[in-house]
Amino acid sequence: MTDIEEIEKQLKMRLNYNYKWEKIQNDIRDKKTKFIYQTRNWDDVVKVIKSTYEEDPSVNKTSLFNYAANRRYNFRSAHWVESIFKSHPKVKENPDKFDKFVDFYILDIPFDHKTSVYPWAYNKPIEYAKENRENLINRLYLNQSRQQRFHMKNRLFIVVYSKEWNHRKIKSELSFLKKIIYEYLDKFDIDNLYNFDSNTGKVFSDIIWAIK
Repeated sequence: MTDIEEIEKQLKMRLNYNYKWEKIQNDIRDKKTKFIYQTRNWDDVVKVIKSTYEEDPSVNKTSLFNYAANRRYNFRSAHWVESIFKSHPKVKENPDKFDKFVDFYILDIPFDHKTSVYPWAYNKPIEYAKENRENLINRLYLNQSRQQRFHMKNRLFIVVYSKEWNHRKIKSELSFLKKIIYEYLDKFDIDNLYNFDSNTGKVFSDIIWAIK
């Protein structure tokens, strides 16, 4: 991996601004902000957003900034979390870079991964969720975005939870995430996974808790 401290620094620059979606994520808005994939430096992201609404005065600059900045933050965090998984000896990279449903293999078991903020609307304490992971897993599957990567296949959820209720901040704390992901993988056992049947066959899933 690239210097993890520098990556964290870049991610945390997003935290200097309020986090607000304003609009529901969909393919059209994603297409308009696809430049986030080519801009690795936060300052460059800000410049591209600024030039975009300067070229088109009809664009709401606040909405554009929030949407692009949030997508970029989530994408870059997910990208590096995936890299953390792939750096572990039990994990093999999926050779198909365009596969939307498999990020990597753990002991030859295919998995997608997703970092999820503890749901505000879950209305159950974290202690309940930890003791009843299948309840939260089912909710996370059913409430996933209907765009692009929606699926009912194997998935590992990294659920971030801040005791200060600043859950999203943990997505930027890659050193911390690496520690808990490695601890999970070191003890990985298929018999400990939650599984259920879907129209695609048996599905394996689990939660990696990132609580801070």
